[in-house]
Amino acid sequence: MDKASTSSLRLARTLVQSIAAPTLRPTSRFFSSSPSSSFSSTSTFSPIITALRRPCAAARPIRLFSSTSATRNADQPPEGSSTTAAPAATSTKPPRPSSASLMEGLADLLPNTNASGSADALPPSLASSLGSDFDDLSLLKQDADQHMEGNYHFAVYSHKHNTHVTVSKPNGQVILSVSCGHIGFRKSQRKTYDAAYQLGAYACDRLYQNNWHKKIKNMRVTLRGYGPGREAVTKILLGTEGRPLRDKITQVSDTTRLKFGGHRSPRIRRLG
Repeated sequence: MDKASTSSLRLARTLVQSIAAPTLRPTSRFFSSSPSSSFSSTSTFSPIITALRRPCAAARPIRLFSSTSATRNADQPPEGSSTTAAPAATSTKPPRPSSASLMEGLADLLPNTNASGSADALPPSLASSLGSDFDDLSLLKQDADQHMEGNYHFAVYSHKHNTHVTVSKPNGQVILSVSCGHIGFRKSQRKTYDAAYQLGAYACDRLYQNNWHKKIKNMRVTLRGYGPGREAVTKILLGTEGRPLRDKITQVSDTTRLKFGGHRSPRIRRLG
């Protein structure tokens, strides 16, 4: 180790000892071991040591998290002062309406009711402007009522494999559409007379449960096909199950399709 580094270490050690324990500070001066160096540690670092020894003034609390937190309480008076706080500045924004005031405003829009509970009549100008619209609505209602007073349709389609029953409104909207497969018959059981009989009873019961026997005024029955279900559904309408609908029937017709010429029929199936 050279002489310059040895001198620097001694000076640093002297500085640390003088700061840590002032009472143990040596009174003698340390000079460099080199004869060429002529400075002392005490003369060089005396201003620094004096500043470090000086007692600290009344320290103010330091806020580490925000640089602006020190100015938050600058406008507040010190503790123990009798000064009164300045009045808060009034806001220029209008007050926000409450929910109660909004509901009262909506209630004002509704027509007032008198003691009897009836609403006030419409203004004459509004009534005159809406008069034509009310007339159109009344005409549409009359047309709808006349159309609904038409004949309901009870259609029976019976062929050699199955039986179908469909009930529709006078405007063609279907109310009920079922077949033998809907009531639990499968494959070859659907073409039997018993399956068609239970199907007719099921259709009449559905109409009765939904109170269609009270809404239907007129009903027409159409029979299509020559399967076993033709006679079965006819007996249902004439029996106990069809009693609520029997007096509604005004027309019975056969809509079986007949071929005049046309394409060649499929060959006859021959067994054995």
